[in-house]
Amino acid sequence: MPAKITGLSAVINDLEGLEKLKPNKVKKILERAMSETVEAEAKRLVLFDTGNLAKSIRTDVHEVNGKYAAVVGASAEYARHVEYGLGTPGAPYMSKTRNALKGKHRKKLKRAVFGPQIRSRQAPFLRPAFDSKVGEAVDLIRKDIMELLGLK
Repeated sequence: MPAKITGLSAVINDLEGLEKLKPNKVKKILERAMSETVEAEAKRLVLFDTGNLAKSIRTDVHEVNGKYAAVVGASAEYARHVEYGLGTPGAPYMSKTRNALKGKHRKKLKRAVFGPQIRSRQAPFLRPAFDSKVGEAVDLIRKDIMELLGLK
């Protein structure tokens, strides 16, 4: 009794459709989905002073071992300080030199050596953007790939 395979033509059509998934197209799909969702939300959430931080938020897609990874980040120098907060500058070095600063000029020397004691609270914008929009980005990627394969 010969075996009958059903649905083979659908599988073959799906496999032929995979040829349409050229690396550049996949890269563009990832970049578009992440920039329209996570990047846009990060730009909406970021604190606005001069606008440099918002302008520095970008989406990059990298290929590693044949797999793609989309990364949304900010290239401004101070982005990590805004995202995670900023402690006291010079704090790690203060304990080493505290004993060297003695006498009535201690406060003046301390201020001169370590600068003003600045603390800033964190104002995260990248992590909350990712957390709130990653589902939307995945849905957009799925929809675009299905369209590319002609399955939807």
